[in-house]
Amino acid sequence: WLETLAQAHEALPPPITYRGKRSTL
Repeated sequence: WLETLAQAHEALPPPITYRGKRSTL
């Protein structure tokens, strides 16, 4: 699932990606 997350982060904009990362962590 790590690969899927990486792809999703790349597709999403930086702000949303950062938020998602924070929420996941």
